[in-house]
Amino acid sequence: MSSSSAPSTPMKTDCEESWEIQGLKMDLETERNEIQKLTEQLNNAELKNSIISQKMDIVECEKVEIYNDLVRNENEMKCQDMEIDQLEAGIRMAEKLLKEQKEQLEELRGTQKKEKPWNYNMSWGVIHEEMKQVFRTCTNRELKGYRKNANN
Repeated sequence: MSSSSAPSTPMKTDCEESWEIQGLKMDLETERNEIQKLTEQLNNAELKNSIISQKMDIVECEKVEIYNDLVRNENEMKCQDMEIDQLEAGIRMAEKLLKEQKEQLEELRGTQKKEKPWNYNMSWGVIHEEMKQVFRTCTNRELKGYRKNANN
């Protein structure tokens, strides 16, 4: 037996090799296009990520602004509550004073009703005549005594 080593794969012809090279070139071009598409997708994703990051920064700033506004409004409300409390205290004090003044007025009215009421509708002439009658009933001596007591 003669031992001859025969190739396990048949030899390729030039035409087959050319087709294989053309196929590899096409595969290489396809991979380049695929890499370019993936690179564009990556760039787009990075751009979108950057935009989202900027939006998140803006939202965070707005959140801080809203919080500061909330704190400011809360402080303003506390001040307004204090002002309302002061006004309510003032109103209570005014009501108390008004009540006291009404009571004093009622006391004065009661005192005036007990006294002989003046007739303000009377003319001065009538009042003058009544005064003359009162003085006529008094003697000079009584008047002098009254004047001495009034001077002391």
